[in-house]
Amino acid sequence: MAIATMADLYNNPQVFTGVVKIRKGLALRLMKGVDTLEGLHKWFNFMAAKILKAVTSEDPNAAATRRICQEILALTESKAKSSELKTKVQSVTYALPILLTLCLSHLLSQTICYGLAVFLCSLFAFTVLSAAM
Repeated sequence: MAIATMADLYNNPQVFTGVVKIRKGLALRLMKGVDTLEGLHKWFNFMAAKILKAVTSEDPNAAATRRICQEILALTESKAKSSELKTKVQSVTYALPILLTLCLSHLLSQTICYGLAVFLCSLFAFTVLSAAM
């Protein structure tokens, strides 16, 4: 969370007038997202890119800051992309049973009673999600 705090503090005028903190939602996403090395690389990559965008040419340490951020980006890029791909695959893995259930529910409701269709579809979704975990 330190790099997230640094990203929020860097070139932020509110540092001198108020309190600057990372939001609770971001803190939660960070804690849940760094359970693997790929997740850690993803967050370091994201925050280094955020700092790099905030660097201005008026900053006396701009060259050093850019160099350090670019080094972080180079070191974390491959595993960060791997983590993003895993996240997308997991999203599809969890969304697919729901979509199939909706389609099956619609088809079954046309042929048999609605209550039975909902029961069968719920059973199907539970079975598929249990197998995915």
